[in-house]
Amino acid sequence: MIDVDSLSGNPNLLADAAPSDICLDCHSRYGQLSSNGQTLTPGGDFFWTTRDVAFTDASGTQQRIDGREHGHNLHSPGHGLTADDVLTVAPGGTFDSSRLGCHSCHDPHGNANFRFLYGAGETASDYPGGYTFAFPAPIAEGYPLGSGQSGMGAETTGQHTAYISGMSDWCANCHEGIHSKMSSAMLHPVDESIGSEISGSYNAYLTTGEMNGDWATAYLPLVPFEDAGNTTHSTTGTTSTSKVMCLTCHRAHASPYPDAGRWDFGQTWLKESQPSREPYLAQYDGNPLNLLNQRSLCNKCHPHDLDDRPGN
Repeated sequence: MIDVDSLSGNPNLLADAAPSDICLDCHSRYGQLSSNGQTLTPGGDFFWTTRDVAFTDASGTQQRIDGREHGHNLHSPGHGLTADDVLTVAPGGTFDSSRLGCHSCHDPHGNANFRFLYGAGETASDYPGGYTFAFPAPIAEGYPLGSGQSGMGAETTGQHTAYISGMSDWCANCHEGIHSKMSSAMLHPVDESIGSEISGSYNAYLTTGEMNGDWATAYLPLVPFEDAGNTTHSTTGTTSTSKVMCLTCHRAHASPYPDAGRWDFGQTWLKESQPSREPYLAQYDGNPLNLLNQRSLCNKCHPHDLDDRPGN
């Protein structure tokens, strides 16, 4: 039997152990897999899938997050990344977790789509029997990422991915069950206009206790949205026709938080008793968040904190 995971390469003309090993030989330098988990680029950092996190929350309860819970678990033995041994298929779908790699989402030979993502009718590379995508690649604009580990390419209010349309449908290529409104796994509607009330809350919200924001500067890259008017340098907030998508709340790759969350959905405060994870949000501190007094960013659209309502 041929050992395709041999660290000296394999007969499929690959230069390294597995397809994702080859990708990360170069792309780990650009923050996809950092040495310390402090990638600042939009997709997040696969580093966190290699680290268990333990902390004491505000109630004094001991919390533990296993590495595999932090996001997409790539099969990349040369870089210490292993497939998810609990979720053997994609949540809400059938994609075999043991086959998950960079090339499961990105065409390794390139195409015309955003970030080389597969489009409708295309088949994921290196998947036994084939895995064909039903939905097209999203419409979005990216900016040069540079080196995420040194801060180049970091998300800022005026430098961020511009999501325009189709992201949630694209995620449904593998997670189709999560998008079924008949499914108990469907926790939040996607691909629907948010309406004027939620749009007004997003635009007014600056940080906990401050609801005097302005549409012209309301965009927060930590809570992005889809809109046809987005550009990579836009700072404007939502309109009633803007849409929430999967990446409004989740990172595409991995994060320090459960389920690749952009923040810890299970905690009231963004920065409580979690010293190993706190620096991850530092790039947003003061712009406009006050991380010393910042509650869950669900409040950006759904203000339920004391005095965090428009007009108060």
